[in-house]
Amino acid sequence: MKPLFKTMTVRDVIRKDMVLKWNSVINTLAKSAIHNTIEISPVMAEKYKFDMDGLFREYSIPPEFVYPHIRVNGYYSSQDYDSFKLRLDILDVKVLDSFYRMFNR
Repeated sequence: MKPLFKTMTVRDVIRKDMVLKWNSVINTLAKSAIHNTIEISPVMAEKYKFDMDGLFREYSIPPEFVYPHIRVNGYYSSQDYDSFKLRLDILDVKVLDSFYRMFNR
């Protein structure tokens, strides 16, 4: 008999905890931490359709900072990216790093 609920691993719990922490500061990041805006070519946008993680990896965004980038650009998950938005905001890594360190104290 299969279990009714998927059991959560420690990694799942940590992931959910970080998502909650990043969500608590998204408005602050959107107002004050935008460092740059990048133009995405239509070809690259189509290549990374439904894979915003991959798109940000292409631009050397550290994995621990991908989620706040997704949220600041108006999406809730990597799979939400539909390839129509060709201008993406890039956050200041120093600001993200300070929040990340604070979250992990």
